[in-house]
Amino acid sequence: MWLTRGQDQILTQIIASLSVNRLAHAYLFSGPSGVGKMCLAMDLAKAVNCPSEISEPCGTCDQCVRIASGNHSDVRVLGVVDGDNDSRSRTVIGIDDVKDVLHKTNLKPFEGKCTVIVFDGAENLSIEASNALLKTLEEPSQQVLIILLTNSETNILNTIRSRCRSYIFNILPKELIRKMLIEEHSCDSDDAELIARLSRGSIGWAIRAATNPNVLKQRDADLNHLEETMKASLVEKFDYVSELASEFGRNRNGVKDVLYLWRMWCRDLIILNMSNEEHILNSDKIAMLKDQSKNIDVNDIASFVGVVDRTIYALDHNVNPRLALENMILNMPEAK
Repeated sequence: MWLTRGQDQILTQIIASLSVNRLAHAYLFSGPSGVGKMCLAMDLAKAVNCPSEISEPCGTCDQCVRIASGNHSDVRVLGVVDGDNDSRSRTVIGIDDVKDVLHKTNLKPFEGKCTVIVFDGAENLSIEASNALLKTLEEPSQQVLIILLTNSETNILNTIRSRCRSYIFNILPKELIRKMLIEEHSCDSDDAELIARLSRGSIGWAIRAATNPNVLKQRDADLNHLEETMKASLVEKFDYVSELASEFGRNRNGVKDVLYLWRMWCRDLIILNMSNEEHILNSDKIAMLKDQSKNIDVNDIASFVGVVDRTIYALDHNVNPRLALENMILNMPEAK
């Protein structure tokens, strides 16, 4: 049972490789956050360890269940945030982390048929860590599967990319996300429509928003912060940036979600200026958007969208977060 959705072309090729026992020893999955890269990585980990004779994970055996719960000794996920200590703050996956996890590639699988190592956010590998990984990729073991996940394959060293089978994941269509929320997560039609609009094609974010009320509550709080910050003094703006920079050390994706929300809000203000409400993404906040659009120059908003994009790019490339966010806030348009 494959849990991956909306990436049919990739899944078809994976299934074909499984059916003839021709999986690659290493894969590179690239695409925006929440489009299913980790889901397919876990599906693959189940498939290569599942005792079922069919070319897909059964989802119910002990191997599949343990992998799904994160308790399988032969499946390890390594990222910037250590799975054993979510509060750990770091910006790179270092050489010691990689050496430790790659040591498993020299050992036989303990409880399954295959050792699977997933590098979540492979663009954060340090140069030393990348070189250590490269050596393993050059001398692959038949009982080891390595999967690298990244927002963009261009952020990965060419020498590593050339030794992996690469797949690019696309964002999911709004209608597909809406349908999945209704059929698989018991979401009512109106809520599903709003969440699908806000998801930016990320089914991962959409499922969290549909199943955890705090996600949309946090969105409301972030939008209120945006409105207040646009009216705030420079000192107050820098205080807020300081909070975001500190949070970035603990929750990189959470801070980036704030910036994506800001960019989406600015997009809606521009569209509203063109008198086209049909394409507004924050459709439940029309009144707030209309009120704000009266007090902000649309050209300033358009310029700020570019600033936010450059800030997200900088954060993805390990620029000092405080400096990147301070530069962004200095270019924030002011509400009159």
